[in-house]
Amino acid sequence: MTNVTMTRPDAPQRSFRNLLPPLAILAAAIGLASATLLVTEPERVDQLTVVSRGDFAVNVAVSAGPGEGVLLLGTLEPGSSQTSREILDQGRTWRFSFSSGGESVGNVSVPRSTLARDDWRFLVPPAVFDRISRSAP
Repeated sequence: MTNVTMTRPDAPQRSFRNLLPPLAILAAAIGLASATLLVTEPERVDQLTVVSRGDFAVNVAVSAGPGEGVLLLGTLEPGSSQTSREILDQGRTWRFSFSSGGESVGNVSVPRSTLARDDWRFLVPPAVFDRISRSAP
């Protein structure tokens, strides 16, 4: 009589190594989607027009207040206006700063409600040009 021995094939070993790349991709996708939902875009104002009726060029910047980030709006030539589009909303109070020839010539705080009422149009105060004329050689 012959003994017949049957051997079983080795059971395949289960390895999760093959699953690591797809799981990493899935985790990254979930992380990015979550971050996108959690982060909000800052509010913006469609446009702001700054008007100069003075006789000197003046640099204009805006911020939310002292010590806050400053957004340079540009240099206004005498008797001109400039419209900036899609600028960051500075909040409840907008602080406009003015300079000429590298020197500060003043700043003024304006409530957001006033700017909105004036259809987002801001006139550089005459006092700014008075300071420039006094400091001019």
